[in-house]
Amino acid sequence: ARAQAEDASTVTSGSASMSRLGFGVSGPLTSLLVDHGHVVRLVREALDLGITVFDTAPFYRDLQLPQGIGERRLAAGIRGYDRSRITLTTKVGEKRFDLLEFSPSAIEASVENSLRRLETDYIDYLFIQGAPASIWLESDLLECLDRLKGDKVAHFGLSGRDDEVEAAFGLPVIDALMMPAGGDISATQADRIRRARGQFRTFGIEVFATARNATRNKSLRHPGAALWYAARNTFGRPVNSADAPSPESREDAAPRAIIDFGMDTIVTSTTSRAHLRANAELAGL
Repeated sequence: ARAQAEDASTVTSGSASMSRLGFGVSGPLTSLLVDHGHVVRLVREALDLGITVFDTAPFYRDLQLPQGIGERRLAAGIRGYDRSRITLTTKVGEKRFDLLEFSPSAIEASVENSLRRLETDYIDYLFIQGAPASIWLESDLLECLDRLKGDKVAHFGLSGRDDEVEAAFGLPVIDALMMPAGGDISATQADRIRRARGQFRTFGIEVFATARNATRNKSLRHPGAALWYAARNTFGRPVNSADAPSPESREDAAPRAIIDFGMDTIVTSTTSRAHLRANAELAGL
């Protein structure tokens, strides 16, 4: 399995070669607990390892930090590198008081703000996150996406954990799906990944979240990350639980997501350079 992953460490889309492993600027990397310089160094380490796909979102942040901190930190990390060799993905669908905003004006404003913060004139993949199926009944939304596509956005995608990504199968404007590909996904989620093969570019998330040894070598984490995860597990949706059941080891997770599920890219995040290098090796880079 490792040899097969190594043979398919990159895929080509347009002018950019997309690595099978992506790096996400999210979670503690968008918090006050991890400083700007550390994130920039991690992004540059990822680039040096051959990672060319980077994911973030304007709503990844601590409340004390400004909107789009992840995009700003990512922009600083890739500054000076060849933009044509980098695939940037970000999102729309920011939560405000538990409401999601998907109006054409909100999407257009979000795109403009993301372009400014990312210091680029186009977004490779813009994911619409957590969108209810009802928004696709609005013709003005589809017209808005058509206007943006090919101008400021190369590709649109849907991202989510559940049925919200089902709408993509009937929407010609959608080119990509971002969804969980870890060892604990349901049979329905696994079937959705298989149906997506060949129709969409697929981005797998939470690949290592429940794998055995997912939390090993905690001492290598940035000290702020430990606090962030402790707070998240206490007050939010638990992540990276060491006790979560899993049928696979960490070493099996990346090859399985790439080969068995056929994910084009798996997106992971870490505050540790050592973990980043280990993830790159597991993904065949």
